[in-house]
Amino acid sequence: MPEPHAEPNPNFSIPGDASGRDFPGRLADACLASGIDPEGRHGRVIRIDSDTLRKKIRRFASARTAVTDADLLFVGLAFVPADPAATIPTDSERLNRLHHARLERTLADPEQALSRATVQAARLLAVVEQAVRSMGGTAEWILEGLDRPAIEALLAVPNDHRIVGMIAGFGVKWPTDEVSRSIPAATAPIDLDGFGGGFSAVRPHTGGGSGGGL
Repeated sequence: MPEPHAEPNPNFSIPGDASGRDFPGRLADACLASGIDPEGRHGRVIRIDSDTLRKKIRRFASARTAVTDADLLFVGLAFVPADPAATIPTDSERLNRLHHARLERTLADPEQALSRATVQAARLLAVVEQAVRSMGGTAEWILEGLDRPAIEALLAVPNDHRIVGMIAGFGVKWPTDEVSRSIPAATAPIDLDGFGGGFSAVRPHTGGGSGGGL
């Protein structure tokens, strides 16, 4: 991922004229502008569409009404492999030699590696928030009072990922037509109602899971 301010475009911005774009389109644009790795090396999110699943998650989220009342709900996951130093760097990380050297030092320290993974996943949630707000919606971060292991079990999250929090979006709808309802795997690591749902890219560095397709 490009370092902050290393690129001419600010992080989380949506480039060009976004008028007329539906939410999946704007979210894909925001992911591309942010430099989020589409193969999940910077984390991923799960969109929770199932009402039944939302009710179950709410039980483990301190009964937060936003979990079931929101128009959109996303769960953010950090990628935390057993050996962080073995994480495959992205092309942009390889090209920036100084950044790559710092990245190798960070990944060699378990505590620093976990901190980096958490920050990267939070950046992905911030991308979701930016896309929601760009369409005139509002977003609520859900970070406290979460029984993370219980929610991870509900979503079939493998051992090499950790939940960092959730984003609830209001005033923005996910389209239901077949043409607009999905996001290409090449632009955003987004699953549906469970880990792996709708994620078609090859992920040799991550664990398996279950979930429905977008």
